Amino acid sequence: MIHKSISKTFLSRPACVALLMLLLAATSGDAAQEARKSNHDTSTTVSTIADFHTASEAVLRSIPQAAIDQAKRKLKIYYFHTSHGSRVISGMQGLMGYKRGDAEKYSFTSGGRPKPGKLFFQEDEYDLSSGEKIWDGKVREYLKAHPDINVVMGSWCNPARHDHKWYIQRMEKLISEYPHVIFVFMTGHPNGDGENPSGDTAYRCYKTITDHCKAKKRFCLDYWSIETHGMDGKYYPDANDNGVAKGISFYKNWMSNHRAGADYFKTDYCAHADQPITCNRIVYASWWLWARIAGWDGK
Repeated sequence: MIHKSISKTFLSRPACVALLMLLLAATSGDAAQEARKSNHDTSTTVSTIADFHTASEAVLRSIPQAAIDQAKRKLKIYYFHTSHGSRVISGMQGLMGYKRGDAEKYSFTSGGRPKPGKLFFQEDEYDLSSGEKIWDGKVREYLKAHPDINVVMGSWCNPARHDHKWYIQRMEKLISEYPHVIFVFMTGHPNGDGENPSGDTAYRCYKTITDHCKAKKRFCLDYWSIETHGMDGKYYPDANDNGVAKGISFYKNWMSNHRAGADYFKTDYCAHADQPITCNRIVYASWWLWARIAGWDGK
């Protein structure tokens, strides 16, 4: 009697098997969907390009202290540049004197030996423009003599009238030869001639390089984007390398309503500019980039 009662209460064996299979399929489908969502968030929502979106003090202050410390601990950067490229270094120097705690938090050293608690740079005086035919050979020579270097970046002087696809090809060859080194791409400063796609213009340099970096997920410091946008995010396609577009000095106009020491920092020198905002913005983006390269997910 008991056996008969149980047989009526519980599902038959084939029915149990069918129900179990349905439950497993549903659970598996949910897990697969969650994995796809996670992969999508990781691979597409955080850029590898330090552009105008990253070039603000608000973004800088949002970077976790642990990410800043990790960049200072891990990275040894070889950076070759001339005058326009010095904006990175001028900005980093100015930032250290900006607000309380910045001297320690954003400390760096250039040349000599790495020092605890400081981001290490080794600078060299040539660039992608004047050294167009030799820069990659010089990089190989330096890496052979300094195997501890793990980040390489080089700037343009004038990015116009150069073979930007050849630059990309040589960067990719270096990436394949030195898998332990991060090679940072750079765009060049704007020249005031707008979105001119004909010939090897500054705009074409920007477009060619950033398109490649987006496709390959390469790290890039995007001078063009930073220097063609005002502090309010407005786009000035006709901007030159001094924050001026069609006679409008949009960086100086912004400065007239903001205070040095509270809203921006002054610099002793910002190459080819008569205002410091260009160097402010470049260093904000640069620290975001160092943190990303060192392993911060940008979230």
